[in-house]
Amino acid sequence: MTIIAPGYKVEGSPAAGFVKNDGAGNLSFGESGGSSAVIGSGWDLIEVKNITVDTTSVTFSGLDGDVDGEYLLLYRIRKVPATGSNQFYALRPNGITTNQNCTIGAHSGTGSNTVNQFNHLRIAGGGLFANNQTVGVLYFDAKTGTEARQYISNVAIRATTLVNTRRDVLSGVWTDTTTNITSLDIVAALANGIAIGSQFCLYKKASGRGNALSLIETINVTSPVTTVSFTGLNGDVDKLYRLIWTIRKVGGPTSPITQYVLRPNGVTTGLQGTNRANSASGFTGSQIVFFLRMAQSAGITNDGDTSGKTLIMAETGKLLRTFKSEVIQSFPSFSSPPSINNLSFSGFWNDNVTNITSLDIVAAGGVHPIGAGSTFSLYRVQK
Repeated sequence: MTIIAPGYKVEGSPAAGFVKNDGAGNLSFGESGGSSAVIGSGWDLIEVKNITVDTTSVTFSGLDGDVDGEYLLLYRIRKVPATGSNQFYALRPNGITTNQNCTIGAHSGTGSNTVNQFNHLRIAGGGLFANNQTVGVLYFDAKTGTEARQYISNVAIRATTLVNTRRDVLSGVWTDTTTNITSLDIVAALANGIAIGSQFCLYKKASGRGNALSLIETINVTSPVTTVSFTGLNGDVDKLYRLIWTIRKVGGPTSPITQYVLRPNGVTTGLQGTNRANSASGFTGSQIVFFLRMAQSAGITNDGDTSGKTLIMAETGKLLRTFKSEVIQSFPSFSSPPSINNLSFSGFWNDNVTNITSLDIVAAGGVHPIGAGSTFSLYRVQK
């Protein structure tokens, strides 16, 4: 379709740029184009730090976590050679080092798998290798008022001296729920450990400009329930969903373990999933199940939060409809491990002809229901 509008003008002197149509016929003027600082999932660039001199710390200042809500950090850390000392790198909101906890699951190219816990927000471990480089992606929930500020990071490490590779999954929690975040420091444990060539790119959640996620609905749970439902969907039109959620669990019996599961159209058949778990207790493992698990209570009696992002391939005609979740689980009042777990879930629904018209999140077993304060936001991914 071609629109011809000779002499068409817009009042209000909008900034130069592009015109965006929101799909309902509403036009926004002065929008940025493909060269903007917005990356695919709706994030605005705050600042890029290119390291030109070896340094011990890097600081992003002038932030407002309560306004920004969420941060995304893309980073490349080149390590300065060190002998006999264990180098690592930590995130410090407002320069603070207290009330923090972290779990790391390390998977090396030699086939070994280890789990460790630390009392800081570690984003990379340099180890004892003379030279290495780490690249990573970190998501940080920055807003006050939640039960705890949580982060999850995925990194790849290469040690040139051993030609060795390692993949680490790190997750952590800052239990201060009232202090607004105005700065973020990345600090090396050893002096001048952030080498020339390192780079840090900080983004905040986009306010709507260039956002590839279109909100369908947010459900805020005000009293305990066992099921949350999104209705009136059309998977064949929407094609791809992103569900961003936090399940607040109220302490209760340790048995049976409650599974929080996803059910397209309320269906319980033809589903299969697998999960990977790394716990601060040192446990690491995987499991195959015949449902789409989003989270589980783990039988812990303490209160806790589980937060995650779930991607749902919703379109029929595919060989399988698939889903994937990355999850961080914390129990702030639990003073000893396992206070933090990082989890990964994936699975499929083998019905490839039935259109998805609803999505249910169900506390199967119902002993630990979906508590008050839980929240679920469903988006369609605009492609």
